[in-house]
Order: sequence, then structure tokens, then C-alpha cells
Amino acid sequence: MGLCLAGVFAATFLLQFSISTSIILCAVILMVGIEVFGLLPMLGIHLNAFSTTNIVLSLGMSIEFTSHIAHQFLVEAGTRKERVINAMRFMGVPMFHGAMSSILAVLFIAGSKTPFLR
Repeated sequence: MGLCLAGVFAATFLLQFSISTSIILCAVILMVGIEVFGLLPMLGIHLNAFSTTNIVLSLGMSIEFTSHIAHQFLVEAGTRKERVINAMRFMGVPMFHGAMSSILAVLFIAGSKTPFLR
């Protein structure tokens, strides 16, 4: 997790040149990682190669969704409120489509009869 956050911080800082945005993104991604990792015992899932891969994928998706919106916020003009509204207006639909396509791509696992996949 630490190496992931270091990479995210370096990449977002080098591409966006905003230290505060990089720190906020790292904090949000850390919260996502803690929540996903914390849900494993509650769902009765043991830490193995498959669950670790899913944790890494969830971190990757959280990076993708948060960094695009943060970048759009930084390039918008106006007050903070206007920038948030414009960033969400511009990135909201593509983020929703990305989330829905990701959910649909893995939805078949819910109906799987193989215990390893559920």
C-alpha cells in the first residue's frame, strides 16, 4: 500500500503540479484501500492471491476515478464551487460509464457456482 501511494503521489504531482491535490488523492486512495481490506474478514474472505489481486484492482480503479475528476477540477476556471460543478459536469458521465462497464464486466462472478470466484 505504501509503494502504491508513493507512486500515486509522484505521478499525480508530476502530472498536475499540485501538492495539495496529490496529498488529497493519496488520502482518498488510502481510505479506499483500508475499507476494502477491512471488509475481507467481515465477508469471510481469506487473504490469498485472488483477493490480493482484487484489492490491487480496486486501488487502481479508485486512482482512475479520483485523479480524472481532480485533474478536471484543477484545469477549470472560476470559484471553487463553479470548478466543482464544471468538473463534475464534464467528467461525471464518463466516470459513470466507466463504473457501469466495470460492474457489468465482473457481474457474472456473482452468479458463479465456483466458491473460489465468489
